[in-house]
Amino acid sequence: MPDTYKGEDMRALFKFLMKTVLLAIICLVLSPFTEAQSTVYIFLRETVNSEVPVTKNGEFLFDMRGPLKKTKENGSFVLPLNTYSESYRKCTFNDDGKVVIGFQYKYTIPVNAQVITYADEIQLNLSPGSVHYLFITRKGFNNVQIKEISEKDANKKMKDKKYVELPEYSD
Repeated sequence: MPDTYKGEDMRALFKFLMKTVLLAIICLVLSPFTEAQSTVYIFLRETVNSEVPVTKNGEFLFDMRGPLKKTKENGSFVLPLNTYSESYRKCTFNDDGKVVIGFQYKYTIPVNAQVITYADEIQLNLSPGSVHYLFITRKGFNNVQIKEISEKDANKKMKDKKYVELPEYSD
């Protein structure tokens, strides 16, 4: 009789070890997906003679300017008038907590090549799985701002053929 108990105990131990190994493998495979990832979509309206560097906590990430749409030469211009398409970019951040997203809008006046810089920033509270939609747009006649928009507005912009999707950014 004692030999049968040993055989049953060995089978139970083997099953337990197999389940433990399987669970460990699943945890290892899924661990990269359990990081604190947040998604931020950034939208930019059509721009003219501009650069739009985007920063996170003061560090440069990328230029948000869309592809060149058209160029216009004029005899009174020192520089051509370059128009860039509306654009948006999906960003994935591994941060958790407060993050400051900022930008500088550097506009070059084509008549005299003078550069005017506008800037703004927004503080986001990132948490695992959170999604934010930001829009860089005008604020009055001589200023620009970055503001959070609704998912509905963001989806409209993503479906709009005028908006060009830029390469995804991940940190």
